[in-house]
Amino acid sequence: MFPVVTMTITWILVVARLIIAVQLTRVARRQKLPNLLWLAAFFYLTGIGDIFATLAPVTNFNQPFLVLGGVSELAMVMFIQKTFYQDRKSPFPIFMGLALIVLAADILYAEFLPYHSPFNWLWLIWAGYQAYRRIADDQAVDDWIKARYKLVIAYSGLSLVAPLWTILFLIAMVVPAVAAFIYAPTNILIAQVGILAFVTAGIVLQYLAWIMPEKYREWLNRNYQPPAKEAAEADLTEEEIMRQLTA
Repeated sequence: MFPVVTMTITWILVVARLIIAVQLTRVARRQKLPNLLWLAAFFYLTGIGDIFATLAPVTNFNQPFLVLGGVSELAMVMFIQKTFYQDRKSPFPIFMGLALIVLAADILYAEFLPYHSPFNWLWLIWAGYQAYRRIADDQAVDDWIKARYKLVIAYSGLSLVAPLWTILFLIAMVVPAVAAFIYAPTNILIAQVGILAFVTAGIVLQYLAWIMPEKYREWLNRNYQPPAKEAAEADLTEEEIMRQLTA
């Protein structure tokens, strides 16, 4: 039962990631938001990598999944930098260095799953929180914009589940009791289903945050009343909004 469930969820993730990647590309070009192209790249890389992972039991060829998982970490670093910091000083070199280390580990040491790093998601939680804090009490900022940054924080938190498994795997290399627990077949299957469930929920929230269908945006903004003195700013473009909301 569990293999069938994980296979089904994985294929759903492949389709979802590629759909989101295409839509992000369209939004980035239409709204002139090049930062979203990095997020689109993250989804393209993870989506294509999942295809190789899903076919691996048949093809016995898993290396692209491992490498693309590492490369996607680089794309996420670029997205965070370009979205929340732009040209300002940031810890970008540190996180890019960490991502390169993870990529090297995926290429040299990973066998079945890529090493999922928690660093990018922790950075995104912090950057999203800082951006939200700046606008939380600003009545001139639409509710849907505030909701976007809450979604960023939420999906980043959900995305920490996969890195938690990586951390347990590393601990298991030196602690036999942990190894015996996580390598038990039932526990591995339960972990796979659990991780996939959290990843799926995270992808849904990422879609709502960055694609944000018009009906959903209108629902979020249903109780918003812009201050009269700020009416002139009501027609800000998506590009102008995102340039204002930095960490």
